[in-house]
Amino acid sequence: MKKNLLLIAVILCLSAPLSNYANPPTNQSYLDLFNELCSHVEDHFYDATFIQEEFPIIKKKYQSKLQTIATAKDYSILMNEMLNRLNASHTY
Repeated sequence: MKKNLLLIAVILCLSAPLSNYANPPTNQSYLDLFNELCSHVEDHFYDATFIQEEFPIIKKKYQSKLQTIATAKDYSILMNEMLNRLNASHTY
């Protein structure tokens, strides 16, 4: 499970530079990625109580920040900040 979160974080970080050369992602693209990442965390994070009680607050906070994202690098930084809020060592 922690390996899955790490894999997602690595993919997000590695995809950021590549997206600068392709068509730039739209706000909808970032929202879709965000929803996919959150869904994965909700389905696989080891602490079900945390996911039920705390993660909705974290999710709402970071979803509202998506509107300020201008680049894939900004998106990666924001998602890493959100994953760090999980306080799990293998999510960054």
